Amino acid sequence: MKKGNFSRIRYPSFLLTAALILSLLAGGCGSSSSDSSAVAETAAVFENDSQQNMAAASENGAGASAGITSSFGSPSGTDDSDSFSLERKLIRTVSMNVETTEFDALITSIQENVSRLNGYIERSDISGNSITSQGYSSNRYGSMTIRIPADSLNDFVTQVEADGNVTYKSENVSDVTLQYSDVESRLKTLRTEQERLWELLAIADTTEAIIALEERLTEVTIEIESSESRLRYLDNSVTYNTVTLSIDEVDTESPTQPENIFQQIRRGFSQNLSSLLSFLSAAVIGILSGSPTLIFILLMALLIWLLFKKLPVKIRRERKKKLHASEDIHAVLQEDEEPDSEKKS
Repeated sequence: MKKGNFSRIRYPSFLLTAALILSLLAGGCGSSSSDSSAVAETAAVFENDSQQNMAAASENGAGASAGITSSFGSPSGTDDSDSFSLERKLIRTVSMNVETTEFDALITSIQENVSRLNGYIERSDISGNSITSQGYSSNRYGSMTIRIPADSLNDFVTQVEADGNVTYKSENVSDVTLQYSDVESRLKTLRTEQERLWELLAIADTTEAIIALEERLTEVTIEIESSESRLRYLDNSVTYNTVTLSIDEVDTESPTQPENIFQQIRRGFSQNLSSLLSFLSAAVIGILSGSPTLIFILLMALLIWLLFKKLPVKIRRERKKKLHASEDIHAVLQEDEEPDSEKKS
């Protein structure tokens, strides 16, 4: 633990010890002298242990600034045969984008490899089969977060690369050795303080002292649980590395190696031919599936055409009828006029 971190522990503990001594001595007027001396001795022991912890933490801080330290605060660079270097705590995270034309087979292979390597799948999102409006099966997508034991990570990554077409891969390594050592030192100091507080609580004989001790015990217990939780998280992250997979189902895998001119021509020809066949197939499907609508539109168009075609004929007939009627009337009028003229003559 660093020196600055320990100062935040020691000073409150020192002040608490001094306050407890004063309160216990002040409240011990009605108690026996032996009880007061026991309290003073216990407080003195607690203060002595706190000073020893501060010295050990100072050595730890000096070793950490110089590099990796031992768990007892001695630098790893010394020649002391009792000193030893801390075991490296490394957290590896791998992210991969994978293409495949055999989606179900790749998912099954990943699940089998995870089980074989004693890992587990932390999260899995996989889209199901669906049919497009043209009647084709849409391409699927999968996203998985997998935890693999650290010593089996390379084996798992190699197997994924063999089963699918990896288009992207990144790896990140975080060294949490010093962070782990700091949390361990912090936890050790808190447990020591907790034990001494329990000892002081057992001999406390005033209400004020008991309340002060219980409040500090609550704070120390919360800090201990937080430190233990942090250590468990770091242990799990170091023991089980994380692999994030993004899996795409494709019709043709993307090239991962440089292609010569003949390979590029062949790949381009295949893609264009596939696109043309897809277009023709979609056109035929669209025409046949929309045939009821097309037939209805054609019938309506034919009916309108026939109506417009017959309309002029009907109009001409009506005009002829009117013309004939007017001619008949004119002829009758002429016949009526001729006898009158003959009479006059």
